[in-house]
Amino acid sequence: MKRLLTTAILAISLVFVSCGGKDNPAPKPSGPQVVPVTGITFDKTSISLGVTETFTIEATVHPSNATDKNVLWWWDVSKLRRDNNGVFTVLGSGKTEVFATVMGRDEKMATCEVEGIGPDVYFVTADRLYKNGFEQSAYKGSVMQVCVSSEEIYATANMFLGASDLVIGYGHWKNGIPQFYYQGNQGWFPWFNAIAVSGNDVYAGGYQILEVYGNFAIAPRLYKNGVEQPLDTYEGGEAYEINPDVSLGDVNSLAVLNGDVYATGRTWSEKGGKRYYGNVMWKNGKVVLAVDGELFSVFAANGNIYVVGYVCDPRPQATLWVNNVPQRLSVPAGTEVFGSKALGVFVSGSDVYVHGYYADGYKSVDTLWKNNVRQDFPAGVLVETIFVHGKDVYVGGGSEMDSNHSTLPTLWKNGEVIYRFDDWRGQVIRSIGVK
Repeated sequence: MKRLLTTAILAISLVFVSCGGKDNPAPKPSGPQVVPVTGITFDKTSISLGVTETFTIEATVHPSNATDKNVLWWWDVSKLRRDNNGVFTVLGSGKTEVFATVMGRDEKMATCEVEGIGPDVYFVTADRLYKNGFEQSAYKGSVMQVCVSSEEIYATANMFLGASDLVIGYGHWKNGIPQFYYQGNQGWFPWFNAIAVSGNDVYAGGYQILEVYGNFAIAPRLYKNGVEQPLDTYEGGEAYEINPDVSLGDVNSLAVLNGDVYATGRTWSEKGGKRYYGNVMWKNGKVVLAVDGELFSVFAANGNIYVVGYVCDPRPQATLWVNNVPQRLSVPAGTEVFGSKALGVFVSGSDVYVHGYYADGYKSVDTLWKNNVRQDFPAGVLVETIFVHGKDVYVGGGSEMDSNHSTLPTLWKNGEVIYRFDDWRGQVIRSIGVK
């Protein structure tokens, strides 16, 4: 009996085994089969483009019938920007990489090296700092001027902190990190318009509102590494009855040469119930140049100090001073009677660039002097600042957009528009740094 039972079990087993045989195949699983990813490739592995240029990368998943072909992208947002259409924009110079993979298969990755070529262009408009046309969001508050060195980015800082305007801080930025001289919500704080850097020393200049004998006045201010520096007053200028509406002083430009700090601006002093106003240049806090006119900009290069502004003779006449020696800038014959002003100076090698304007009847014409050879800008161009990098001349200002002289912030490179901001009507580009 036992032998017969064993034989029966063996027979049943053979039947079950034979069900999956060649003549009777096992049923296939229901539903679609999963086709795994074997790789992912780009249509390019390297690319070199100028700053602000755009490009696309096409990713191909292998095999073509892979079940999951959802591509995941990675890139450095400080170097590249990618829009919703997959278009990348080069934000700065230097090398970076774009990566792509498929969900859950990180070992299957494609890489493309991207090199940005050309200098990075920083500029200030609408109290904001931009790099290559993109706002640098770390710089909050009011930015007035930018200064670039080989490695660092400095900018004046007149900023609001937190959600309330009652908490404020003043000083400068270094690579997006605020360096405060003042912070709080009490009293009148200095406002910084100018910045210069020499080695590890940072100089910031501007003004501060004061209350003097019951009247308000604006006094020039200069700081070195957050510590206020003395500035002499000047009593050789014109004297006026004390009037809070005209009590103005400031530092509008800074330069450093061989450890000496030069600042241009306005100052005043009081004597006998009157205020004496002077338009001056300071050297280490001492007045070394005073003019019957105004001084707007100072630049140090080639062992020389270059200053621009105007003198009254009797109308304003655009003037360049080199080591305190004045040189009248050329204007078209016959326009001297209407006046002219030099507003900014930049020296590159042996070339001296000055921007300003002259009046021709009832209209003003913005112009650029290169070694005192004048080149007029087209009508509707308002120039606020210049910067020369190699052979490239950058001009910042505004483009007039209507008969009311409203402007759009505009940056030109060698006469061609490279940035214009339609969102900031009435604003101009007022400072440039290129490196």
